[in-house]
Amino acid sequence: MVPAMSGAMLLSAGVSVALGWITLSDKLGAGGIGTVMAEYFWIVVWTFLSMASLLSASLALFFFLSRGFSVPLAKLSGQADEQTRKGETSPLATDSDIREINQLVDSFNRLFDLQNRQQDELRNLTRYILHDMRTPISHIAIQAERIFDGTANPKTAAGVIADSCNTIVQLFETHSEIASNNSMVEIEKPVELDLRDIMEFCVELYSASASMKNVYLVRECDRAPVIFPGHKSKLQSLFNNLIDNAIKYTPPGGSVSVSVFHVGDTIQIKVSDTGIGIPSETIPKIFNRFFRANPSGPESGFGLGLSLVHSIVTYYRGTITCNSTPGKGTTFMVALTPNVC
Repeated sequence: MVPAMSGAMLLSAGVSVALGWITLSDKLGAGGIGTVMAEYFWIVVWTFLSMASLLSASLALFFFLSRGFSVPLAKLSGQADEQTRKGETSPLATDSDIREINQLVDSFNRLFDLQNRQQDELRNLTRYILHDMRTPISHIAIQAERIFDGTANPKTAAGVIADSCNTIVQLFETHSEIASNNSMVEIEKPVELDLRDIMEFCVELYSASASMKNVYLVRECDRAPVIFPGHKSKLQSLFNNLIDNAIKYTPPGGSVSVSVFHVGDTIQIKVSDTGIGIPSETIPKIFNRFFRANPSGPESGFGLGLSLVHSIVTYYRGTITCNSTPGKGTTFMVALTPNVC
């Protein structure tokens, strides 16, 4: 690049001298042209030197700035290559003072964090499914043996096998959804939904079971639409599991309240009951998979409902809190911010 620019400058200077010589020789004659051309020559020389100095300074500045970018980028490349050889995805580090490079490093680190989470969820998914499938598979095996040796009622055995198969399918689906939510995998694009409609649907879905248990199920919501960009299936699962838990652990004659309101820029979903409550030392564990506050109870389940709810809230970058008093009831509060999703 530099030889080409220098050659262009010399060519333009030569053309200027030639044109100047022809023009002045016609107007000044042979006597005065020598003095004028001498002055003209030095003007061209100093112009050329000035342009050369400016070019040199520009090249030096360009080289300095390029090294400021290339050195930290080379370090990052070396770190990335080292991690590739080791099969790691540890956070990258940088000592650069350049904002754009630091932003690039932050973006890579967020990507690595997401990749690590997805890998952890994949490992957990396998472990959790194997853990949960032992019981239904053992039931199937027992009934198969009883059918084989003729000691089982075929209809009863078929019913147990069918229930166990349904349980396995449900476990697969629930664990897969939790893993997908925790790893922030987005299969479908979110759409704007009115949470009042989803709440109404879920309350109607559980109204029969609440009536059978003599539990009073009530709802409250804003008059204006409560719009949230989300996925219908996820939000229905959120409401369904909270309402189902509240009804399960509320004795006959009690009540369950479900509400959806705008509070400033936040949407608050609240499910309260007058049930048995949760001890304070147990509350930090309730969102863990397989945790059951009352594992010997008739409505114990698999301990996945609240874990699924927590994963959905995490997926939407919201928060969920639990306030409970044993013997008086429990309140779950979910806070979602529409513009964060």
